[in-house]
Amino acid sequence: MKGRGKINLTIDLLMFLTFTLIGGIGFLMKYTLPLGRELILKFGENSKLFFLGLDRHQWGTIHLTAAYVLIALLVLHIIFHWKAIGVLISQAVPSLLLRRALVAGFVVLGSGLLLFSFVVNPEKSQGDNFLHRNPSFNKGPAPASDSPEISNQAGSHNMGEKPGELNKNEQRDKTSPELQEKHGDREKVDSLQGKMSIADASRLYGISTLEVKKRLRIPDEVSDNETIGRLRRTYGFTMTQARERLEKKQ
Repeated sequence: MKGRGKINLTIDLLMFLTFTLIGGIGFLMKYTLPLGRELILKFGENSKLFFLGLDRHQWGTIHLTAAYVLIALLVLHIIFHWKAIGVLISQAVPSLLLRRALVAGFVVLGSGLLLFSFVVNPEKSQGDNFLHRNPSFNKGPAPASDSPEISNQAGSHNMGEKPGELNKNEQRDKTSPELQEKHGDREKVDSLQGKMSIADASRLYGISTLEVKKRLRIPDEVSDNETIGRLRRTYGFTMTQARERLEKKQ
């Protein structure tokens, strides 16, 4: 095989491998590392996924780099096969004027498809607010117990008490049955996750699976292995509502 033939074969093989890499990463981002609604439907919660230590955005960067490589290889492929391409076009379209018009049209169309993303502006949805549909994402972080304002308020309310008495009062408050019951319920509510099944929720709240379905208004025939995240999409309740219903003493 001559040197030029080896170069053409190498370019074609690299183009094939790059093309399959682009397709494979595209399938990976679509089906293995989904985003938004598809992620919640598949895993029951909006969490960050990784493959080989890389998240979806990092794989997107590799996908884009592979696209650059494929474009460069395609340009080399056209350059090395330019004479053959010219002969084929001449045989297919004998008219010189029509041939030039077709080539110019394909060049303009290809350039537009390749570069259109640099000139268009994205549209912003006005009626579908993710934070409005998911109020739990709109909550700010809970105030820290050791923040300066809280510490100052605690100090101002206990100005007349000695340090030892203050510690005793704090210890008594923390060990009071009312607060223990309140904090225990709060931990239980926050621990319910969309990836948990009906059986998991049953064990978590100490109630039967039938009672879980009853409180969440789910038919009894639903499998105990169905996740809460998938069921909330099907039966129209939020994770906050699920926690409130399962926490409620009935």
